[in-house]
Amino acid sequence: EQATFYEKIGEVIKGYDQVVLFGPTDAKLELINMIKQDPHFDHIKVEALPADKITTSEKYAFLNEYFAKT
Repeated sequence: EQATFYEKIGEVIKGYDQVVLFGPTDAKLELINMIKQDPHFDHIKVEALPADKITTSEKYAFLNEYFAKT
């Protein structure tokens, strides 16, 4: 079930050149490990960052700050 969930996320990620995964659990690292095994993701920059549970507005601020630096 979790593998299917990761596959669905992977399909969405394929449409981007750069992706940042963040959150309080290690699930993001499991997803990155799955992505690294698939050559379809070789052109995509994927980064995992730790983050506590945050509100929606805090998520937007986190992402705006992250992508302003790149």
